[in-house]
Amino acid sequence: GFFGGSTFQRNEADLTRGLPKCGQCGFASKCKSPRQEPTGRGNSRVLLVGEHPSELGDKLGKHFAGEEGLRIKEALSEIGHSYKHDTWQTSAMICHPGEKGFSDKNISACRPALLTTIDKLKPKVIIMIGAPATRSLIPTERGGSVGAHERWVGHTIPSKQLKAWLCPVFNLDRVMRFWDNPITPLLFHRQLRKAFSMVDQEPVAYSMKELWSKVERITSPSEVRSRLKKLATQEGTLAFDYEANSIKPDHPKAKLLACSFCLNGEDTFSFLIKDDSYFPLLRKVLRHPGTRKIASNLKNEERWSMRKLGIRVRNWWLDTMQAAHILDPRKGITSIKFQAFLRYGVPDYDRFVEPFMKTDPATGFNRLHTMDPTDLMNYNGLDSLLEHMVAIHQAKELKIK
Repeated sequence: GFFGGSTFQRNEADLTRGLPKCGQCGFASKCKSPRQEPTGRGNSRVLLVGEHPSELGDKLGKHFAGEEGLRIKEALSEIGHSYKHDTWQTSAMICHPGEKGFSDKNISACRPALLTTIDKLKPKVIIMIGAPATRSLIPTERGGSVGAHERWVGHTIPSKQLKAWLCPVFNLDRVMRFWDNPITPLLFHRQLRKAFSMVDQEPVAYSMKELWSKVERITSPSEVRSRLKKLATQEGTLAFDYEANSIKPDHPKAKLLACSFCLNGEDTFSFLIKDDSYFPLLRKVLRHPGTRKIASNLKNEERWSMRKLGIRVRNWWLDTMQAAHILDPRKGITSIKFQAFLRYGVPDYDRFVEPFMKTDPATGFNRLHTMDPTDLMNYNGLDSLLEHMVAIHQAKELKIK
């Protein structure tokens, strides 16, 4: 293994698909058309994943039967695609759940069946129609909590495991309820068009190991000083990130624990900070006019730089959190971890660090200092690398030079 005993490596997105659990929910024994097979010809290699067969769909043995089915068929026709010929159709749950409804446990039980369908059909685009489909597939890629469906709608997410684009769209019941509002069909058609536009584009996604290989962890103090001296003379775009023992730097015992830099997306390194001996060189790097600085929620890095280094960072260029909000003002999507998943399919590596980041009420500090040093540097370095990657894409979208 690349990182020896690293906790990250042992847990590196072991996003297991799970063993077949078909039948655990009990739906199959109570419905008329259990375990419905996928339908459609899929000429455009697009898979539609709905919620579950409706009552009518259960009687007919069809996905997307009834009025909601008619709406998706009409919407596809209106954007120039055929439901029958261009798509395959299936559901997050392939049995009708009955009057009692369903839970995340039922979605989880049917997930292996959905993944088997995807493995068999090998779609280029997977359109996830509604929250259940999103709650089924996102955890196989990202891990962690899915949260509100609304924050996923309209994105095109590259999947490393499925080799396809994941494209969440509105729930059909919402589409049906608000169809008379002209905004609803406009947005729904836009989401479908965007999904179909990805068919000919290869999804570019990264595994954690691929990203870790780009991060250099420096443990030699003399090597850290050498790299900082060099960095203070170089030019380009420079993302940087601190890890500290508290959120705010104002407490007398607040400490910087690690720092990382990513220059031009090509040179990423991280190192531990055990005392203030690196501070003079850090001041030179962060005051250097030849680099345009990048951060996620830059006020945090600015605040720590002012408090611990006694300087203001020179030549700020882009804050990925602010840029994400400008591009899309929905809640819950601006963090670098979320943006990295949307744009590069990067798993939620934050979940491995979360237990160490929680503040201890007794002390007011977190436990990052107790992490495996390699893990801490990996985590810190990934933040800078991904901040740079996301920032460059955001700058293009915002037409910032």
